[in-house]
Amino acid sequence: YWAVIGCLVLKEESRSLRQKLRPLLEDPVADVRVVVAEVLGNLGEVEAATTVLVDVLKTGNEYEALAAITVLELFARSELLPVERVKDLTVGTQGADAQRVLDWIQSLN
Repeated sequence: YWAVIGCLVLKEESRSLRQKLRPLLEDPVADVRVVVAEVLGNLGEVEAATTVLVDVLKTGNEYEALAAITVLELFARSELLPVERVKDLTVGTQGADAQRVLDWIQSLN
């Protein structure tokens, strides 16, 4: 987990690690999958990242889902994913902690 957080900090400098990060999209720990998805999405692998994030939204606990929805929000803000797609992907997500993020996503034009 922390090594992948380091990749988030390094941004483009972590591009050479993509091959090593991809298998972690299937890590048994949802938090690891979410952070790897964020790194890879920021490096252009948005579809693979989105698939993992949606899976965590559907199967993770409330806090894991909050982490995934926050990354989807980031992708919308960064224009990596169209806002309408993020809205569609997050419909039906539940959890009190996720509500602020959901409200913001739904308010986007």
